[in-house]
Amino acid sequence: MTMSMRAGLIGILGAAAILGATTAAAFAQTASVQLPVKHPIELAVGGLVSGETSFGTKTAELIGPDGRPVPLFQTDSVLRPGFGLEAHLGVGLSRSFFVEASGSWSQADFRTRITDDIEGVPDTTEKETRTRYAIEGATLWMFANQGKVRWFVRGSAGWARDLTGNDSLVEDAIVGSVGGGMKYLWNPAARGFRIAGFRVEGRALMQKRGLTIGEDRLRVTPAAAGSLIIAF
Repeated sequence: MTMSMRAGLIGILGAAAILGATTAAAFAQTASVQLPVKHPIELAVGGLVSGETSFGTKTAELIGPDGRPVPLFQTDSVLRPGFGLEAHLGVGLSRSFFVEASGSWSQADFRTRITDDIEGVPDTTEKETRTRYAIEGATLWMFANQGKVRWFVRGSAGWARDLTGNDSLVEDAIVGSVGGGMKYLWNPAARGFRIAGFRVEGRALMQKRGLTIGEDRLRVTPAAAGSLIIAF
């Protein structure tokens, strides 16, 4: 092989090496641009059951001629256990952290039992239905994974509107919740409006203002919820 042939072969091999390195770098850069990290989107739709909220016992009184209180009757008021429907639209900011927008509708009965009437009227119970519409924002953190199970904690805050059964009373409330539960994802890679699993959770519901009986203060009610998870 002559010197000129050797020089030509070395030049060809060098050009091929440079071209291969350049092509590999360009492909890696293109892949990084064309394959962004996708944020999962989940829609959870299901039901909610809330526990009982007590408003305490009150005594209606008059002031007698001698200045002493005269009891007329007693009342014992509660918000009975209720039920509702809710939906959560969540966007995953990472593998374990989600933000959610939630909407719900629920109903429960105010019940007041009147006893010990001074005129001997038989004990009686009055009832009024409360309907609530609520909108909340929430954050959800999945802190542990066990196979298809994801354990999470969740907190929310928002606004609600309370109405009586005949809409004669309307009040707005500040609401929120804290709680936790689990997601069971039998198809965690599901996309395109498919059922990916379900979730169950327990919460402490908090309320300030709204329709209430007696003193307006922060009230806490236990609740449990369950829903199907639809992935997009």
